[in-house]
Amino acid sequence: MAIFPGYGGKVTREGTTIADLDNWTLDISRKTIDVAAFNDSDPSWDAKYPMSGAWSGKAKGRWNMGDTNGQLALQTALITTVVEVELEFFIDSTKHYNGHAYLTGLSVDQPRDGIVTIDFTFEGTGAITCTLV
Repeated sequence: MAIFPGYGGKVTREGTTIADLDNWTLDISRKTIDVAAFNDSDPSWDAKYPMSGAWSGKAKGRWNMGDTNGQLALQTALITTVVEVELEFFIDSTKHYNGHAYLTGLSVDQPRDGIVTIDFTFEGTGAITCTLV
């Protein structure tokens, strides 16, 4: 069984590492439709057929708008110039997921007794790929 430590991860935008992130989550799914018919061998059970796939996720870490090509660029892609961005989510230096997405949310948290953090949410557009080299 392979075990991968979390500290090997990172997120990049257009090939540039996004600074000060410490967590990312990726959700990949595929819709299905019911294709059961009245005369199926056991009509009391649904019969499913796969349809379109989708992916979404989030990345979070310490707030850093000085990261002009990372965090600031993502914020701009959501607030000012709504654009598709290429994102890569690394498990380690070679294993990663890659796809294009639109930013759909940004949340800033400023606790009195902690550090300011930021959460980005996004939805993929088109396929996501996985490289396991």
